[in-house]
Amino acid sequence: MTYSRTYWVGIIMLVATVIALFRVTELQLFRGKELRAKADENRFFTRYLPAPRGVFRDRNGRVLVYNAPLYKKASFGTESSPYPTLEEITEEEAIQLLAHDEKNVFIDQKRTYSYGQALSHVLGYVGETTRDELRANPNYYIGESVGRLGLEKAYQEQLSGRFGKEVFEMHATGKLLRSIHREEPVAGTDIGLTIDASFSAVAYQTLNGRRGAVVASDPETGEVLALVSSPGFDTTAMGDALKDERLPILFRAVNGTYPPGSTFKIITAAAGLQQNAITQDTLIKDEGVLRVGTYSYGNWYYSQYGRVEGDVNVVKAIQRSNDIFFYKVAELVGPESLAAMARRFHLGSKTGIDMPQESSGVIPDPEWKRRTQGEDWFLGNTYHMGIGQGDILITPLQINQMTAAVARGGVWCKPFLRENSTPRCEELNLTGDTLRLIHEGMKAVCATGGTAFPFFDKKPVEVACKTGTAEFGPADASGKRKTHGWMTLFAPADKPTIALTVLVEGTEEQKFIEGSRDAGPIAKTLIEWWFAHTTGR
Repeated sequence: MTYSRTYWVGIIMLVATVIALFRVTELQLFRGKELRAKADENRFFTRYLPAPRGVFRDRNGRVLVYNAPLYKKASFGTESSPYPTLEEITEEEAIQLLAHDEKNVFIDQKRTYSYGQALSHVLGYVGETTRDELRANPNYYIGESVGRLGLEKAYQEQLSGRFGKEVFEMHATGKLLRSIHREEPVAGTDIGLTIDASFSAVAYQTLNGRRGAVVASDPETGEVLALVSSPGFDTTAMGDALKDERLPILFRAVNGTYPPGSTFKIITAAAGLQQNAITQDTLIKDEGVLRVGTYSYGNWYYSQYGRVEGDVNVVKAIQRSNDIFFYKVAELVGPESLAAMARRFHLGSKTGIDMPQESSGVIPDPEWKRRTQGEDWFLGNTYHMGIGQGDILITPLQINQMTAAVARGGVWCKPFLRENSTPRCEELNLTGDTLRLIHEGMKAVCATGGTAFPFFDKKPVEVACKTGTAEFGPADASGKRKTHGWMTLFAPADKPTIALTVLVEGTEEQKFIEGSRDAGPIAKTLIEWWFAHTTGR
């Protein structure tokens, strides 16, 4: 059968009508809600209202950061990339735009840090939300500043509060007609800290641009009194900080890992005394050099001055930082026991401080060396470990908490920065004799005849301390390696209220740093300031 052209036109029109009716039904019944929402979006505009970000205060109530208005103009993207590009503008420019009902003005907050670079690492900084963050977190709004480093990052949720919003009816031309709904923002929580800002500023000034760190804490509780790294960084010029070869962005106090040098002899002494490998009466003869086959291991006093110290007991060994004594003690107890004692003091592991990105460090032993380097452990490795050299890497915060644990009578406390936190402490189960002898040795270090000559006179209180000069890196043409300088102490010696640790890094410009000569004067200045300006609590 043959159909006319008119017949086929009618069929096509019928099919088109059915499709049209189906499309209308789909739009009305199935996609009506979605389309109404889009229409509402075209008729209404929501402006987010930033919540005042919480501020930090130090232990004395000093405000460490202030909020100021920050205005941004948005250039909106395409449909495939709806997130705007934000450009900072002045308050006057923002007022002019808002007067013309412009919808592309965003108001945020600029953080101004009262103590500048002295607290740059511990407080951190804020940065604008990224597109990925906006997609992933519905609690963020376009242009909001969020914590990027330090405590700004650690306490982002508490500091940020809850943003408000104001909904406007909007003309098709984009002109805002009237406000129809407003939700007020809820301010973030202010956070009190355990640090003393003035003390921290003095610490930063005393480092005087040298690369290093200062850590101070209350031995009784674990409260951190100062946590300073040098150099600091300008929070408004992070691009420059990231390019700086001095690595100012590195939080040396908690992220930097270093060989501890002779500060580790506290651990070696504790291991020997706890195992009864030595007692207070044990004497080891210092002849300047310990020889094992073709290898020789010298004492620093002999290497620098050609002198020996004869028979040495544990108190004198700590006082004089005698390498020969600690080589032999390390041999007596073995590397596994040295590592176990170090780990008992939480060396080589994160302390758990309320600060992001803490480093662990390394406490080596024979199994670790086989696993990581594919090599056997030799007696020379044990000697090096006994004086804090070899593969040991520890943070200044860990050294400070080791010192605080000795000060408190063998109790290690988890460090913390937020005030009113519950102290978390644990017994290290050290004997009374172990603690007594280490205390005597450390008091002798800071007295005439010890290695900490800056503390020989005019001390505000009696101080117990340990110096350290730690070699690192490859040897130069003359066989010398660069060194870092350490000083760690607690005071007053018999009833400690502060544990203080100072690290000064060796650099290409200043390769050979010594604990007594370089870190010692900094520690002395800080102890004098502390007891002149505070009761010690």
